[in-house]
Amino acid sequence: MMKGNLVRYLLMALAIEKVVQHFFVAVAFYSNFGDLRSQVAVDYRSLMYSGLVVGFLFIAAFYGLVRKAKWGTYLVAALALFDVFGEFVAQGTLMIAVPLSFIVAVVILLLAYIQSRTSRC
Repeated sequence: MMKGNLVRYLLMALAIEKVVQHFFVAVAFYSNFGDLRSQVAVDYRSLMYSGLVVGFLFIAAFYGLVRKAKWGTYLVAALALFDVFGEFVAQGTLMIAVPLSFIVAVVILLLAYIQSRTSRC
C-alpha cells in the first residue's frame, strides 16, 4: 500500500512539473525567448498551442491522480507518451538530443506502469 502511494505522489509531482514546463515553453515560443522558434523543425505555433493544451490536460491528469481515479494514471501516461513522440517531431529527426523533459516523460511512463500494476492487486 505504501509503495502505491509513493508512486502516485511521484506521478503527481511530475505532472505538476510537466504543467510548468509546458506553460513555460509556450511563453518562450510566444516571446521567442532565446530565439527558440528557429530551433524547431515545425511551425512554432503548432508546438505552442499543442503545448498549452497538453499543459491543461496535465492539470486534469493531476486532478485524477489526486482523486485516485484510474483515468488519471492513464491520462498522465498518454500525455507522457505524447511528449516523447513530440520531441522527435519538434526536433525533426530520429537522432534527437535528449532534454530533461524527455527523461521526465519516460520516468512518468515507468511510474504509471507501476501504478497501474499495483492498483490492480
